[in-house]
Amino acid sequence: PMSERDVRVLVADDHPPHRDDIARAIGGREGLALDGVTHDGREALAAIRGRAPHVCVAGVALPGLGGVGLAAPVSAGGLAPRGV
Repeated sequence: PMSERDVRVLVADDHPPHRDDIARAIGGREGLALDGVTHDGREALAAIRGRAPHVCVAGVALPGLGGVGLAAPVSAGGLAPRGV
């Protein structure tokens, strides 16, 4: 169960083994909570807008919108985390 004190993490990666390993590592760590998993950049951006996770771990070369490309709309949209 997710605690209010947990850091909520969204994972965005188009390689299932990487995505699954990262998600499993987050799910098994105290103080972290997996807040969603996506496979492309546009889906990640929608999840960030809808869920407002504290952190997004994103692959650099995601289909649709790369991990680096997520930074501009997240920052411009006021979606960047402000603290936990």
